[in-house]
Amino acid sequence: MTMARRAGGGIVVIGIDGVPRTLVRRLIDEGVMPCMKALMGGREPAELHSVYPTVSSAAWTSFMTGLQPPRHGIMGFVNKTQGGYGIVFPRREHIRGPLLQEIVSTAGGSVFSMGVPVTYPPMELHGVVISCFLSPGLDKAVWPPEELRTLRDLGYVIDPDPLVAHQDRARFMELVLLGLQKRIDTIKYYFRRQNWDLFLAHVMETDRLHHFFWRDYADPSAPFHSDFFRFYRELDRLFGWLGDELGDSKRLVVLSDHGFCGLDWEVNVGKWMVQQGLTELRAQTPGPPLANIEWSRTTLYSMIPGRVWVNQQGREPEGIVAPADVGAVLDGLRQEAMAWRDPHGVPVLEKVLIREEIPGFTPGLDAPDALLVPRRGMDLKDGVLRPDVFERKVLSGMHTYDDALLFFGPAPIRADRTPWIGDMAPTLLSVSGLDVPVGLDGVSLV
Repeated sequence: MTMARRAGGGIVVIGIDGVPRTLVRRLIDEGVMPCMKALMGGREPAELHSVYPTVSSAAWTSFMTGLQPPRHGIMGFVNKTQGGYGIVFPRREHIRGPLLQEIVSTAGGSVFSMGVPVTYPPMELHGVVISCFLSPGLDKAVWPPEELRTLRDLGYVIDPDPLVAHQDRARFMELVLLGLQKRIDTIKYYFRRQNWDLFLAHVMETDRLHHFFWRDYADPSAPFHSDFFRFYRELDRLFGWLGDELGDSKRLVVLSDHGFCGLDWEVNVGKWMVQQGLTELRAQTPGPPLANIEWSRTTLYSMIPGRVWVNQQGREPEGIVAPADVGAVLDGLRQEAMAWRDPHGVPVLEKVLIREEIPGFTPGLDAPDALLVPRRGMDLKDGVLRPDVFERKVLSGMHTYDDALLFFGPAPIRADRTPWIGDMAPTLLSVSGLDVPVGLDGVSLV
């Protein structure tokens, strides 16, 4: 289907990574985000559900494809090679299925796509594509290449370097605020340059702010409490500007990919599995994930965030678990994992999803055999070589499956279901007058 041109331009989507619906409601009520309040015109943003595992790379890929993570193939920022122990860093070519931006472009629509995770290398679309923070550098992140000069002139920042936060939180706050301002400048420039059929801008700084400054948000006496609210006042000015440019919110969609909450512990799942005798180490030297495992004595192994595989004969190169025993091994894992407690006796996990219980699980693909779903406050890491299972470091916020945000200006959304982020691709295609691919997990909300 060829895309019909919309008078005045197409859909404008602003993705604010990791922003809880409840946080936005509080900031509106407290007068921090008056422009957002005016833009919504008295309408309540809907709650949006994320994906399992609740990680941005998987969630935004579901947003773009309408598929559950096991079906689109992205379940973390590091993936395991299928049938092996190697690792791959997900890129566009690892995604199974076309992306929303590609479908619009193929139909003849003009597309602006900025910063959306797992869009590296940039797709060669009818428009402008700026890849995500997985890009090795800005010079490799842009399509068409001649846009690089414009982005450099704008001072565009792909991502405030989170490693700085581990050394100097004050400096990192400066980088987050600077990154947001440069991102806003870039949004304004490209928005005004032409009428886009799909204008999609992703804001990564919100996620960075929440990971490293959530405790400052929650504690008025914390050193960066006022900076947290300063950040949201700056973000609110963007929505005020968009409101002025658009005239109303009938073309605007604002969403987040997951919620956020306070973090009690960074939980090293790999270390716990070693302690339980499920994973055996052969060395303790830093290296890539899975490099230190003695496979001849390992029945189960894990990768962040909470993905677990059986070391199965005939599937893994050095598998030791007979296929007939896999079910019993996974049942035992569920029993041990659900009995797992933190140092204060609090359960670590909300649930353990076994194979077909993982939404979108498809036999023969590279989905894990089990997925550990944490309780709020328990941020699952890998950490097979860490000194302790439970640690407290610089992070103070973590992702949640619920409490993500959706404001959908183009039309009322159906009320018979909680929107899921994978519903967004078919929904946006529907309101754009384009055919929705068959076989998606998501459904149109309008």
